[in-house]
Amino acid sequence: ALIGLNLAPAAKMNFDAAPLTAVITLATIILVSVLFRGIIGRLSILVGVVVGYVVAMLRGEVSYDKMEAASWIGLPHFQTPEFHVGVLGLFVPVVLVLVAENIGHVKSVAAMTGQNLDGVSGRALMADGAATVLAGFGGGSGTTTYAENIGVMAATKVYSTAAYWVAGIFAIVLSFSPKFGELIA
Repeated sequence: ALIGLNLAPAAKMNFDAAPLTAVITLATIILVSVLFRGIIGRLSILVGVVVGYVVAMLRGEVSYDKMEAASWIGLPHFQTPEFHVGVLGLFVPVVLVLVAENIGHVKSVAAMTGQNLDGVSGRALMADGAATVLAGFGGGSGTTTYAENIGVMAATKVYSTAAYWVAGIFAIVLSFSPKFGELIA
């Protein structure tokens, strides 16, 4: 919910810039989720994004100029972290929500796998906190667990952490390609 609230201004800006494309994308997501069952229905957002992207390309709303100008290999943009005491109070409620969310995700994985994971909840919180600190030192945003990943685990029945290691390494490698960064920007 917090991520959605933060992205709302960007969604409005994109809607204002290309209302027809936005309506077609939204309508596709709604129709696919209502009309289709199984894997297609579950992938309604992906289908909507693909349809919306194709519509945007056909309408000339997609530009590859920055991607073409970007280097294939480069360093991510690093910056020095800053700390402002004045905003500390704003983070306390967010941290409480994220702690509850993290523990809820551990409980969900435990229910899916049939294992008692109560003993690792503290380790999960520590890992999440350490990842957030590490991301901050690299100039990135804070991290959190995502229920969507748990949904993928439930849908695919793949509970191995090896898949997440591979995905993480792949993401790190792609971060060294400014061209890829411009493609998804």
